[in-house]
Order: sequence, then C-alpha cells, then structure tokens
Amino acid sequence: MKESVKVQVAGVTFFVVTEDGKERTEEIADKVNSKINNLVLQTTNCTKMKAAALCAMDYCRESMEQKEEILRLEQKIKKLEGELARGKNAKAGSFLDLDKSGVN
Repeated sequence: MKESVKVQVAGVTFFVVTEDGKERTEEIADKVNSKINNLVLQTTNCTKMKAAALCAMDYCRESMEQKEEILRLEQKIKKLEGELARGKNAKAGSFLDLDKSGVN
C-alpha cells in the first residue's frame, strides 16, 4: 500500500509517495545524503546542488550497468538452456538407437 513518507535530502524536505515503506525510504534518503555530503566535503567548490546532480548521474550509471548485466546474464541463460536441451535430445536419440539395435 502506498504511503507518504517525509524525508530530507540535501537540506530539502519533501514527501515521497512510495510502496517501499517508511524505513526503506528513509534508508534510501540517508544513503543519498551520505553520498552528497561526502562529495561536498571531498570536492572543492561543490555545492549540494552539484553534488546531488553528480549523485543522480552516478546512480543512473549504476542502474544502466546493472540492467546491461542482467540482459547479458539472461542471454547466457537462454544459450545454456538451448545447449542443455540439445544435449538431452542427443542423449535421448542415442538411447533410441540402442533400443532399435536390440541391446537393452
């Protein structure tokens, strides 16, 4: 069930409508805040706004990389399933050949 959760990110307070629940949403906000604060502290002349934009770009890059990896793994699974099916069919065919030859 969707609920409205109050969070603060980069000094801005707002409400997030989510199905993830309050604890999960606050955990996500805390992680984003931590990353933003680290960028501000480690980078010269980095405002919270710039850090938030960099943070968003970094999370987007990570998401894209994960989607690409999922696609690659799904393709690998399909390939292996095909190889397994071909192997089973070849094995079944060899058993049929034995039955035809009268060897049991």
